[in-house]
Amino acid sequence: MGAIVDFDPEHEQNLHPGFPSKDRYSDIKSYTNNLITINTKSKYINASPINIINYKYFISTQGPKKETIEDFWTMIVEHKCNVIVMLCNENEGGR
Repeated sequence: MGAIVDFDPEHEQNLHPGFPSKDRYSDIKSYTNNLITINTKSKYINASPINIINYKYFISTQGPKKETIEDFWTMIVEHKCNVIVMLCNENEGGR
């Protein structure tokens, strides 16, 4: 897994291009060298590990869209996540 970077002068060049249909926000991308992969056709989910110690890490990701719920749960199962914490409002844009 990649390192956490406080400042990256080549920030734009190191961002994963993503998949517009899978990204919740078009302006929030993951770093290519610090990306969670899943066993789907695209192997992509906009998620990154946050290293804590040794092989223990958190996964930071965007809330799933209706079209990416299956990818989200695939990631949870494959990476053996046993806790999910939501750090945002339950409603977004009036929904």
